[in-house]
Amino acid sequence: MLVTEREIGYDLEIQENTTVEELRKQYWEGIIIWLNASGTSPDGKPGSYRCVMDFHGNVKYMEKELAGATANQAMIQGAIDAVDCIQKPMRVFLCAPGALGFESAFRGKGVNSDLLQELFKLLLKKGCQVTEVRFMGGADLIRKFVLSCNPDHTKLDELNKKEQQGRDYYRMKIYGECIDKVVDILKKNHIDDSVIQEIMQIKNNL
Repeated sequence: MLVTEREIGYDLEIQENTTVEELRKQYWEGIIIWLNASGTSPDGKPGSYRCVMDFHGNVKYMEKELAGATANQAMIQGAIDAVDCIQKPMRVFLCAPGALGFESAFRGKGVNSDLLQELFKLLLKKGCQVTEVRFMGGADLIRKFVLSCNPDHTKLDELNKKEQQGRDYYRMKIYGECIDKVVDILKKNHIDDSVIQEIMQIKNNL
């Protein structure tokens, strides 16, 4: 028998142009489960989830590899494992960067309906109600927050390093393009070559 929206008090909220901290304040009265996952890669690397249970500022980090899972399947499994840890009835806010297929699953439809119904039955057993929070455009913010809750900061350090390299690359690219335009203007105005060479040296030193 399918679990219905009414049985688990299902609600949907779409969040955009906000931050993790703002959402933590907004959903303070319940437990927030932040969901981040990756799917199985073509080279055989298993899918996995990393999620955080967040209750009144107290966080619990969880992760697991899941062979053959898609990113959505991994996030749903993360939600199942997190809800299984809940000890008393409360409102659960499942925060993911997009739709997980809840509406279809309530009707027994969708590729992940069986897995979602497993989640719904667990919520029902725990006496919990659920709000699906779709944090649109928030994938990177969720990932960074989740990794910051991992006692092992290796992955977070790698992410920060990669982001810094990206910023450095685009900074040099933009500066370089600006210098090229300045040089073109100077040449058109027949400015002394020694001045142009000095400006070109700035680009070489970026």
